[in-house]
Amino acid sequence: NIWLLTGAIMVFLMVFASNVLVNSDNRETIYIFGYSEDPNQVCGYFILPLVICMERMLHKEDKRFRIIYILFLIAMIYCVFKTGSRGGLVAIMATVFLYTIISVKGMKNRIITAIVILAVLFIIIYFIIPILPETIMNRFNIERILEDRASNRFNIWLVLLTDMKTNIENFVFGKGFYATAEALSGAGISNTVAHNHIIQVLYDQGLIGCMLFIIMLATSAVRTFKRNRILTVALFGMMVLSMSITVYPYYKPFWNVLIMGALNFVEEEEKNA
Repeated sequence: NIWLLTGAIMVFLMVFASNVLVNSDNRETIYIFGYSEDPNQVCGYFILPLVICMERMLHKEDKRFRIIYILFLIAMIYCVFKTGSRGGLVAIMATVFLYTIISVKGMKNRIITAIVILAVLFIIIYFIIPILPETIMNRFNIERILEDRASNRFNIWLVLLTDMKTNIENFVFGKGFYATAEALSGAGISNTVAHNHIIQVLYDQGLIGCMLFIIMLATSAVRTFKRNRILTVALFGMMVLSMSITVYPYYKPFWNVLIMGALNFVEEEEKNA
């Protein structure tokens, strides 16, 4: 319920208290005390609430709440579109796809899910997209992505991966936290992070650190799969999102989902002890 409340607060802020980010193709985000949240990171706050909505929509005994969860889903997706975040939209789509694959069981639930997805798509196409600024919709055009090289991400990744190849020691052990800022500055790029957490960890902590990070994620996903697939799906969605942003510890949604998986696993061990 706390995560649903988080999602509701974010929807409220994005609908009634958001502002256009400067020089951003009319992308909207949240400003708090004069500080703005990155639009891509805003999307992460909707991933777990979205999965919870889908789960309750299918399995909640009181069917009267089904329409409320559907409307909540639509509101969150609308907010994702408002941010203009391509990585965020891909993460949401990947989350929905994985949930339908591993969590929707039985013909009845599959039919309900298909109907809901079609209804949501209809609303997005005929009601949401027409009210969005054209500059935002242009961001989702493949030609635009190739033209701006995914907001310069392709260039950032190329610089960092090329730099790692020049020194085997740095490739294995990394160059240290926040080392990307210096490398990118030297290449004439103003960004300070990799905008891809796997590449970020690989550059900062080397192959050893990157493998440990991947093992940690895989372990959490496997251990929560049988007893709490909501967390598994949400963690997958967060990982997809992290392919376009850097999730250092200050970005709480990613690490909160990961920690919740660990806490649930410890709780299960204690019950079996």
